[in-house]
Amino acid sequence: MAMRTVDENVEEGARGMSKTEAIRSALQKDPGAMPKALAEKLNAMGFDVKPQHVSTIKNVLKREAEGKVAPPKGRRGRKPAATRPAAVDHTPAVSAAGAEDISYESLRKAKKLSAELGGIEKAKEALDALVQLTS
Repeated sequence: MAMRTVDENVEEGARGMSKTEAIRSALQKDPGAMPKALAEKLNAMGFDVKPQHVSTIKNVLKREAEGKVAPPKGRRGRKPAATRPAAVDHTPAVSAAGAEDISYESLRKAKKLSAELGGIEKAKEALDALVQLTS
């Protein structure tokens, strides 16, 4: 975008330039000018500029020249699903000393098996027999 120059004879509504462009143009002509003096000069030309605005633009230009411009911060709000951590599985796990973790679903199946065999004692006997057969 090409910089336009400040024309002192142009009316405020027809000048076709923003306050920021006017401040940048004035700073190009006189880089050492103080913000209050530049604000008064631009106000005389029909721009409604405060010294704080001039100071801000001056600091932005200085940081750009030094290469210290901060990257954009991005949008606020909830993160997209791809960057959120995965949902945590809250099914309880039972652990025994020296044994692997047993899932909740496995416990439900074991309970069903013990009910079919006639109780926990009968299920233990069946498991002991299974161990002897497979060893």
